[in-house]
Amino acid sequence: MIILNNLWSSHGEFVALNNEILNYLESDLEKNPGYYPERGGIKFEEDVLAAAVMAAKNTAFEGRIEQVSGQKFPDIVAKVEALGGYGIEVKTTGKNHWTSTGSSIFEGTRVEGIGRISMMFAKLADPVEFRWRPYEECLSNVAITHSPRYLIDMNATETIFDRIGIPYDELRMLENPFRPIKEHFRRKVLQPGQDVWWADPADEASSLVIRHFSDLPKGEKDALEAQSIVFFPNVFSDDNKLAMKQISAWLASRHGLLNHSLRDRYSSGGRELISVHGKSYDQIPKIFKRLQSWTKASYEFLMSVDQEYLEEYWGKVSGDDRLEQWLALVIQSAGDYSKKLPLEAMIREQIDP
Repeated sequence: MIILNNLWSSHGEFVALNNEILNYLESDLEKNPGYYPERGGIKFEEDVLAAAVMAAKNTAFEGRIEQVSGQKFPDIVAKVEALGGYGIEVKTTGKNHWTSTGSSIFEGTRVEGIGRISMMFAKLADPVEFRWRPYEECLSNVAITHSPRYLIDMNATETIFDRIGIPYDELRMLENPFRPIKEHFRRKVLQPGQDVWWADPADEASSLVIRHFSDLPKGEKDALEAQSIVFFPNVFSDDNKLAMKQISAWLASRHGLLNHSLRDRYSSGGRELISVHGKSYDQIPKIFKRLQSWTKASYEFLMSVDQEYLEEYWGKVSGDDRLEQWLALVIQSAGDYSKKLPLEAMIREQIDP
């Protein structure tokens, strides 16, 4: 029995069509029990199409059923002037479960004019069974292959849309539907120091080639290090192990870079003499000397970086107070060293000598 949400309550004709398709498939299974285990993918899609044509007789859908499949979504469509555009996505599994990988969350191949979509699913392992559900009700999560794709679970009691708090029909209409999902993963799923490896098209371009940080020109290394301390001011903490993990994940996910000597770049041993406004401060960890050299480039990046990108790591950003927020984060992270070294004065001196 299909329990429909309110969005489907006014689409009784399409619900009836799906129920009748299911009846045809189950009736045929009883007559030909050895037929369906050998079907899969495209072949079962043809079976659903044949059942849909039969189920559509003497309904508004008669003569309107069309198979598009291939590179289009969904696989079967029906456009009825009085009712609107409907679709049936067909999935199969040869294993004894009700899960599969679904379509891209971007739905760039969605057939124009299609509103409500159902999922017709065949479990072809013994015992063979069929089920259908409203499409959005069985999208349990997101996985990343070459791009983010929905995960299908015909037994789902909670969808990815429930988790992120955005309905399917609202999410799919966004210019960048991956961003809210990525935010959900970052805030609710990932462990400290982890990141989502797939960069969506709205992010800055990332090379498809995996490179080693040590092979970069000095100017590119310096620029990335200056950017990193903007996103991860906790690198100035006395215990910056988490920051090292975060920077490593950021370099890999955003820039396709591996760095096997990351700690040496940020917190190699030794103490430095640092001068601020002509006054010297001795025995200061070397990373603060590096902060002094990074500051100008970091400031320029801080003031130009996209706000949504910055908020992925900071949370809420106040539009005109980025510098003040960053200063506060650096000083907070530095702990006792902020008392030994006038960090704010040092940073401002580099920004405006």
